[in-house]
Amino acid sequence: SLLFAALSTLLFGSQLVIEYGGYASRFVQTYPSHLSSFQMLLHYFAIYSLTFFLVAILSSMLSTRLQRTEAELFQTASDYDRLSFLYKQIFDDINTGIITVDADSRVTSFNRAAELITGYRPGEIIGRNLSQIFSGLEIPLRDDERRQMTALPRRDGETIPVGYSCARLNAPEDTENGYVFTLQDLSQIKKMEAQVQQAEKMATIGEMAAGIAHELRNPLAAISGAVQLLERETRDNSINKRLFDIIMRESDRLDATIRDFLVFSKPVNPEKEWFSVLALAREALETLGQNPDWNSALHLDLEIPSDLNGWGDPQLIRQVLLNLVANSANACRTMENGRILLRAEEQSENAIVLEVIDNGIGIPEDLRERIFEPFFTTRETGTGLGLAIVRQIVHSHGGTISLRDAHPQTTLFSVSLPLP
Repeated sequence: SLLFAALSTLLFGSQLVIEYGGYASRFVQTYPSHLSSFQMLLHYFAIYSLTFFLVAILSSMLSTRLQRTEAELFQTASDYDRLSFLYKQIFDDINTGIITVDADSRVTSFNRAAELITGYRPGEIIGRNLSQIFSGLEIPLRDDERRQMTALPRRDGETIPVGYSCARLNAPEDTENGYVFTLQDLSQIKKMEAQVQQAEKMATIGEMAAGIAHELRNPLAAISGAVQLLERETRDNSINKRLFDIIMRESDRLDATIRDFLVFSKPVNPEKEWFSVLALAREALETLGQNPDWNSALHLDLEIPSDLNGWGDPQLIRQVLLNLVANSANACRTMENGRILLRAEEQSENAIVLEVIDNGIGIPEDLRERIFEPFFTTRETGTGLGLAIVRQIVHSHGGTISLRDAHPQTTLFSVSLPLP
């Protein structure tokens, strides 16, 4: 602008000099001349030069302000687009259902979470009256932001519990404000509450059952002692002896069931320490060998390094080995060459793995998922708590137990115990 003002001033000054010197009439004969003196020339030159530069300065200022306004407008438009995208992203991705209605209760927006909760698509809802579709969603008579609960009918006919709240939309450009509803599906929460109540009920029943089981052991011991005394006095009566044997056998089985139940019902709090895995395995096998019902024809093999140490409660890990080996021995009871392999190794620097493998009758495919359930057993004399106790102990140590392989004539239980 200043450059053009300077050029315009030079050209105008040149024109004035030509006109003052009388040179203009040579080119244009009828050219009027108004410059009668040099002072008038300076007067015209000063006024017009000042005008040129004032116009240049004003245009420069207006141009700068226009550029700044355009930049601000562009930035505002970018911010608006960014906020619009962010709003759209939040509106679509939030896991809370959002429904907005106008002053006439017609649905104006319906996000994806509301679609998942209700089963309706936005095209089926937008423009319709809210009370005709979801009669349970009510607009409060006064501002009340407390969360309400209602039964909401889904599109598939199912009725689900939902929690909702309603708030007024205060849009400054609207004379009639609408409302926004936020929804949350409470189906899973209700199921979890029912599960917690059931768990609390089962815990109470378990405590009562444990107390009853503990009280049963005293009279059971008295019955067993009395039967043993009666058996000594009636040695010659074979019928009574057979009946006494049945009573003793069933008493022992009942006592074993109560003992396992008491072990299972008590919380497991392992007192961890370092122990020799090989020494603990030998001790467990020796304990099993002293049982009168133990099958001495079984072949027991150990594949455990002598320097392998584990981290845990030795008594509880011993119980794990006792139960797993006893379970394998029962699976091999009908085998001519029953074999049980107990091996252990350090899987990594973070864990050791204990494995009990037998060539027994195997575990059917349809029973593998249930073998760790309490009171599940396929034996007539089993309590169904052996493997449940094993899993409880292993989990209390932060470990895992799995049936890694289960084919006919082969069963492999794997126990992983973490190291500190």
